[in-house]
Amino acid sequence: MKKYILLIFTFYFLIISDINAQSLLANRYGVKAGFNMTDLNSKVQLEGVENIEVTPNSGFDFGFYMEIPLNDKIYLNPELLYSQKTVSFTYPYIFDYPINRRDEYATSNKIKQGLLQLNPILSYKVNYKLSINLGPSLSFLLSNDYSYSEELQTEDSPLLVDLEDGVFNEESFDVGFDLGMSYYLTDDLFFSPKIYIGLLKSGDILKPINLENDDPSYTLSNRVYTMSIGYLF
Repeated sequence: MKKYILLIFTFYFLIISDINAQSLLANRYGVKAGFNMTDLNSKVQLEGVENIEVTPNSGFDFGFYMEIPLNDKIYLNPELLYSQKTVSFTYPYIFDYPINRRDEYATSNKIKQGLLQLNPILSYKVNYKLSINLGPSLSFLLSNDYSYSEELQTEDSPLLVDLEDGVFNEESFDVGFDLGMSYYLTDDLFFSPKIYIGLLKSGDILKPINLENDDPSYTLSNRVYTMSIGYLF
C-alpha cells in the first residue's frame, strides 16, 4: 500500500511542477521548526470497557520547506519534516476470576514516536501577510517506544494471577489531513499554527482483560496541534 501512496504523491508533484513551469514567480526554499501537542482519538473495541483518558504531551517538528507559486494567489508548500510525537493516557480495567473474585486495576501508558512526514500543502494567499493552508499528510514511522504500568486497586486483595502487560501494536504509516494558516512577519519569516487529523488508525491497544478474547481493547488515531516558525531564503 505504501508503494501506491508514494506513486500517487510522485504523480502529484510532477503535475504541480508542470503547472509551476508556467508561473513567472520564483520558487523559494526554507526551513521550519516548532513544537506540537499530540492528542488521541480512541474507539473502544470491547463491550464493557471504559475509554481511555488522554494527557497530550509536547514534541517537536523540524525540516525543509518550499514555496512553489502556481499563480499569484495559490501556492504549493511541500514539507519534509522529522516529527516527534508523545502522548500519555490511562485506563482502568477489571479482571474477573472463575471463582467469586474480581480485581480492579489502573494503568498508565505513554507512546513516544519519531516520524518522517511528507506534506504537500496547498496555500491560498488572502493578502501579503496571511495565507490559509490545507492538504494531505503522509507519515512514516521511524521509531516507537511504548511504556506501560499498572496498579492493583482492590484493597486487601492478594494477587492470584500475574497478567500480561498491555501491548501497543503500532502502524508503520499514517495518512491524515492538515489545516492551518501562515502569518508573515516579514517577507522571509513567518509563523504557522495547524491541526493534523489522522484518517487511519495509528495502532491498537491490547490487554488480556478476558483471557478467552485477544481482540484489541482500543483502536487509536492521532490528532496533533502544531505551532511552527519558518524562514525562507
